Amino acid sequence: MTDRLLIRIYPDDRYEKPRRMYEPARVKILFVAESPPPDPERFFYFENVPYHDSLFWETMKVLYSAREIDRGGKREFLERFKCDGYHLIDAVESPLPDGADKERAIRDSLENLKSKLRALRDAKVIDDDTKIILISKTVYDVCVGALKDDGFNVANTEMIPLPVQGHAKQFREKLSRVLNMTTTPLVSIVMGSDSDLEIMNEAAKALAEFGIPYEIDITSAHRSPARTSEYSRGLKARGVKVVIAGAGGAAHLAGVIAAETTLPVIAVPIPSTALLGLDSLLAMVQMPAGIPVATVAIGKPGATNAGILAAQMIGLYDDAVAKKLVAYKEKLVEGVEAKSRKLKEGRKS
Repeated sequence: MTDRLLIRIYPDDRYEKPRRMYEPARVKILFVAESPPPDPERFFYFENVPYHDSLFWETMKVLYSAREIDRGGKREFLERFKCDGYHLIDAVESPLPDGADKERAIRDSLENLKSKLRALRDAKVIDDDTKIILISKTVYDVCVGALKDDGFNVANTEMIPLPVQGHAKQFREKLSRVLNMTTTPLVSIVMGSDSDLEIMNEAAKALAEFGIPYEIDITSAHRSPARTSEYSRGLKARGVKVVIAGAGGAAHLAGVIAAETTLPVIAVPIPSTALLGLDSLLAMVQMPAGIPVATVAIGKPGATNAGILAAQMIGLYDDAVAKKLVAYKEKLVEGVEAKSRKLKEGRKS
């Protein structure tokens, strides 16, 4: 249903396909920007954007504590954006030429925008809990009252500027306030290679469920030892509380980090060789006395548990996280009870 809906919502094929590729099944936060850029190479959802993509990267700095522009890794950021329930649409679906009257164009497209949002709501892609964040003064001024009157949950109570012409810092500060986020990551997820990202994203999903800010980085214990040492020594100064390290093969990354920090380190064995992760597991779990590493299961289940374990550590001092953990455990119980009822009802029939 959603695919058919999006074909109608985004008739311009250049923009419809990438939006659909990165649209979550359910949108938690929906950003509304002005319009696709006149230069189509700068479109938010295009993977190979060579320049002038400040909206994308400044957003990634707020959501994921991205420290630098990494255009080679844009696809991975887009996947995380999708997995965490974020999506972006434009108030005007077609690019506006330079010098166009943006306010008039957005006002002329307002009914169309509301129709898009209603259609997404009818398709259950968004719901009453979905926060809508209006980006740019023009979008905010034109749309805020109309969308609220139509029953949509507009989150920002003031305009958030586009991160251009010296407004990047203001953009980050205002967006962080709206999202009620700290820009300081409490958990650092690190891996030895970008090939590990699919698995380590499971840890990120778990942290996102508990509302814990995190960062993701790559460093290798063997290929970049100096970088790994610098990363490890700087963790506490950056406010990080827990490290989740994933590696495969001769998986020494977690142990090397643990040797250089007093922060708790959780290790995720990656099944990257013919031994299917058993080598990684043994390399991680067999740490010498004095350098503890909390090693979880191999692969995606382990990454999920690493995220939950990090949340439990943070929940020791953060009451809000502790309450979410209680709710999570209750949901697990409800899931087992539902399966039990289904099994019993099936046997009766």
